Order: sequence, then C-alpha cells, then structure tokens
Amino acid sequence: MKNSLLIIDPQNDFCSPEGSLFVKGAEEDCRSIKKVLENLDKKIDSIIITMDMHHFYDISHPGFWINAEGEKPVPYTIITKEDLVQGIWKPANPENYNRALDYLIKLELNKNFSCCIWPPHCLIGSPGAGINQEILDSACKWEVDNGKPVNFVYKGSNIFTEHYSAIRAEVPDPEDRQTVTNMGVIKILKNSDRIIVCGEALSHCVKYTVNDIIEYIPEEKLYILDDCSSPVTGFEEQGKAFLREMEERGANIVSSDFVIENF
Repeated sequence: MKNSLLIIDPQNDFCSPEGSLFVKGAEEDCRSIKKVLENLDKKIDSIIITMDMHHFYDISHPGFWINAEGEKPVPYTIITKEDLVQGIWKPANPENYNRALDYLIKLELNKNFSCCIWPPHCLIGSPGAGINQEILDSACKWEVDNGKPVNFVYKGSNIFTEHYSAIRAEVPDPEDRQTVTNMGVIKILKNSDRIIVCGEALSHCVKYTVNDIIEYIPEEKLYILDDCSSPVTGFEEQGKAFLREMEERGANIVSSDFVIENF
C-alpha cells in the first residue's frame, strides 16, 4: 500500500501564537503531525507540503482597497461586487478596478464565498511564511531516511485571486500557470492508495484543497486527521460541516493515533 502525507500550510503565521493569522489549536496539530511523521517514516511513500505565499499588496489584504475617506478595510471585512460598483470599496490603484470587478463577479458566481480581507500573512520571504520548525525538522529527517525529497507546493502569489486550495486558485488566471489545476499534485495522489490529510486551516485551505482533490480521486482514499487540523476562529461550524460532509461521502475521518497504529 502506497501512503501519501499531505500537510497543508503548516506555516508560522498560522501555527504560532505570534503569527498574524494564528489558528487556535494549531500548535497541538503540529505536534501530532510530527508524531505521525516520526512513527510512520518509511511507511510514507511521498510527502506534499503546501505553502501560502502572499505579497503584502494582495486582493485579500487591506492594502489593496480604500474607501471614499481614504481608509483601508479592517481584517475580516467582506467586500462584494456591489460594494465595488457602489464605490463603498475600490482598489487603491485605479488601474486595478477592472481586474477586481472581474474577480468579484466570478467569485460570487462560484457561490463558495465573498472576498474576505485577511490580516497580511505568509508574506514572501518573511518568518511568518516559514514552516513550523518541528514539522520541518521531521520532514528533513524523512528525506534522509527515505532518500527522496518532500514535494513543496507554493500558492497565493498572484495578487488578483485568493488561493485557498493547493490544487487551484479560487478564480484561476489563465495567464498564470500557478493558479490553474496542479495536475502534478493530482498525479502523486492518484498513485497513492491512502492519502493522509492534515494542516491548516480546516475551515479554509484544508476544506477547499480536499474539495478539489475529490474531483479526481475517490473519497475513500482520504484519511483526514481530525486532531491535526483546526478551523479559523469564528469559522468552527464550517470546519465541522466539512468533516460531516466528507464522512458522508466516504472519506475516513480518523485520529493521528489511528494511522500510526493501523498503517
């Protein structure tokens, strides 16, 4: 049986209490993920670690937007197409108006969510974008023990679209290959018999990554670790609903101890 371990966004801005978008529970999640890495080791055939990588100037960060009074939106503000059309919020750079309008229209057509303004996080080159040290150390040890590299997947550097899912951006940019479906990741996962899923955050990047994966891969291959992933504060119900839906569809919702004992 080939086992893949998919660790989604185990980065300091999510996993450290000092991080700009700390996910409550992520510290414990990281310790449990480390335990999985250390105990399974040679039973893991491939590891994929995804990483959010944003510019400070990003459509989901405050610096992109401005209102009539010249103020920036506070984090967790929701900006809709109507807000832009009515002038409640507009791009600070007027040249980006049409791109922003196109994005908001397509985002709302997808019916997943509206544009949420997040605290600037996982900025390219910043300590916050780095991987949790315990997980990184264990991943490096796995590389040496198994004589193969971890597959790192970077997402989020296109300033005109959010990129929760590691498979594709919410609104893909046809001129940016990093935003369209990542068939390389799908290929690795298709060649696996069991896919262990963990990381941050359950309510967002884990959820949307899994939703995209199951377009290509049977749900029963997935083993989602419920003690290795936590929701963004205020989005707890979304995380619970996601786990219920996945279980109903045939995915395996299990603990880290379960995979350590049974794989």
